[in-house]
Amino acid sequence: MTRDVRQISSVITHLDDHDQGSVSPQLLQSDNGEIATEPDTTDVLQLMMTSEEMTSPRRVDQPENHNSTADQGFAGRGNGYQAALSEVRQAKSPIAAGFEAETYLKKELATNHRLSALERESLTVAIDMIPQIGGCRQGWNDGYEQLDFDRHALDNSSMYPSAETMCFLSNDSRTIAGVFHSEIVSLISKSSFERMAYALIDREVHGHTRAEYIVCVNFFTLTLVGGLEAGASSNCIAKRLTSLQDRYRENAFKALHHISVLSPPSLSLLQALLAGAMLFQMAGNVEKCAQLTSTACLVCMHLGGHYFAELASDESRQESLEVRHCLGHCYIMDKSLSLSLAKRSFLPEMQIDASILMPPVPEIPSTLIFNIYIEFARIQDDVAREMRDPTSGIENPRRLRVIEDLRSRMERVRFNIQNFRSRPPQSTDDLLRGEWMGIDFTYFGLMTAISRLHFNFESSKDVRELCYENARRSLSSLRDMELHAQQSRAIRNAYCLSACWIILLYPMCPFFAILCNVVESSCWHDLKLLEDVTEGLEIFADFNASVGDLRELCQTLVSLCQTLQQDRNFVPAVAR
Repeated sequence: MTRDVRQISSVITHLDDHDQGSVSPQLLQSDNGEIATEPDTTDVLQLMMTSEEMTSPRRVDQPENHNSTADQGFAGRGNGYQAALSEVRQAKSPIAAGFEAETYLKKELATNHRLSALERESLTVAIDMIPQIGGCRQGWNDGYEQLDFDRHALDNSSMYPSAETMCFLSNDSRTIAGVFHSEIVSLISKSSFERMAYALIDREVHGHTRAEYIVCVNFFTLTLVGGLEAGASSNCIAKRLTSLQDRYRENAFKALHHISVLSPPSLSLLQALLAGAMLFQMAGNVEKCAQLTSTACLVCMHLGGHYFAELASDESRQESLEVRHCLGHCYIMDKSLSLSLAKRSFLPEMQIDASILMPPVPEIPSTLIFNIYIEFARIQDDVAREMRDPTSGIENPRRLRVIEDLRSRMERVRFNIQNFRSRPPQSTDDLLRGEWMGIDFTYFGLMTAISRLHFNFESSKDVRELCYENARRSLSSLRDMELHAQQSRAIRNAYCLSACWIILLYPMCPFFAILCNVVESSCWHDLKLLEDVTEGLEIFADFNASVGDLRELCQTLVSLCQTLQQDRNFVPAVAR
């Protein structure tokens, strides 16, 4: 066994230790018994489900055998796998920001005994209004419902790039934005992209495998075209590139409808599910993103650690990076959604080492940023676990040790952040500079959540102020992202798509923490920060309907704060 095999095997050994024949209900349920994700049984997962039997895992380059019978050695797995998917299909989950706001404000109302009657009434009104915010809007998350899902469309050549387009896309002469976008989503490598695309063009694959390939190829092409926008020489070309992105996105959504998660577990199935999850996340549909992410986790567990270790040892650097990215994206999405939606994660506990799974390579800008997000995911997993602890409000020496350990780990991550971002092109390229602003937003947001874990939060002013200071720094970083998007016209589309993904995936607890401080303290500086951040979200809302919903939520909460200030006869000019 090579060194790479040993490393990756040690990273994901718990995938093989996990009982694949029967997925534990504890992995699927939250503390109150709710399922960990929120599929809509009339939508994506139901459409992907078929009556096919599970068969043995197939390699990414192995064609699908439509006439094969189920392998008896894997039959036991199939029952547990289908049971897990059945629970996924029955689940329901809230929109992340709305759920998070409601949970945060309810906890504030229950634990903060310093609030006056007027302040408590304001929070109660806010909690009652939250479920009314964030309805359906015109955008990809609802336009999906009107797409034509005719299975024969999979054979239409318009569903994937032409051979001529492939020659153009294979050209390595691209902008930093284009290279970064293709790297950060390289759960599909360039060589796999080319192999899949030509297999579609030459009609070498059929059925569910063809659908998987179409999702992967269109996802990869979409990211390449998004990066090309930065080098567009005219508005006409930029407009055409935007139109192409719409086409590739629509193709991927159509093909997702024809994927069967009961197909033999394979890398291409995992890639298609992760690509679909990222597409729905970029479209702002956290519900469908959570569905596909949880299903990808189940496929990942059934493939097992040794399967990934073998592929990760591939002599090709691209192929090895591809497998590492698949594992990394699955881990990041699972842990981030777990914290945002206050649900148990689907993946079993894994001893992830970011330096092994995704070693930072200065010549590959995406590896530096991806490495940091994996470190965030490891810490998010522990934070989410502590948040679910029913003894969280009780003085506990163990909790103090956990908080100190989390802070120490975050300090080490901060050191890496400062080190990575200080060198070109990270420090000079507009797109990459914006990505590091997103890292700052996420970092201080996570520090806010860690500070909130302290059992003396309500009784200690110093503990609360530390939480509020981290929250202010997180929101200031979000404000920097908004201003950067407004000022960077050349990379605006590419950056806004990336920024929306970050804003919708990671917790907004800093906003709600500062909101509660404004309600209690009437701090007009904090209110001004909330107002500026809310107004600035408009530029991202133009690219993503769900960010528009988030902005509406923030506007409603800020408006309640302004009304409360007026009721107190404390209306500074900046808040008028």
